[in-house]
Amino acid sequence: MEILRNGSVKSDKLARAAASAQAMSIVQGFVQLWVKYESALHKEIANQQKAGGEASVSKRINSYFDYGIFYRVSSNLFRKKELTMGELSSALSVPFSTATRIIDVLVADGYIKRMQDPDDRRVVRVALTPDGEKLHNTIETF
Repeated sequence: MEILRNGSVKSDKLARAAASAQAMSIVQGFVQLWVKYESALHKEIANQQKAGGEASVSKRINSYFDYGIFYRVSSNLFRKKELTMGELSSALSVPFSTATRIIDVLVADGYIKRMQDPDDRRVVRVALTPDGEKLHNTIETF
């Protein structure tokens, strides 16, 4: 009886090890695919900016991480046209201060604009600029 139990335990461990190796292989495949996607996205956006005759391309938005952040922000703003900073913070699931830092960078790069709420001076609204909409559409099309 003990031999059967030990054999079963070894069999379970081998099965878990095989499943773990398979899962790791799938995750590695996704990571490699994501890296290729990111690289192609950068090339596509650079080509779009050159074709549009943009003389100065943002230095900050050109990191791999920033396109993902920009897309998360722009997707929310593209649907709603404008959001308060509080609404954006909630939509991104980040603290208000983090949302503010993200918007600071995107405002400096000319992709987002800040607007005062006409009913409450304490409320700041944000929206995509025409350049922001253009970049969002480029990413969506890609």
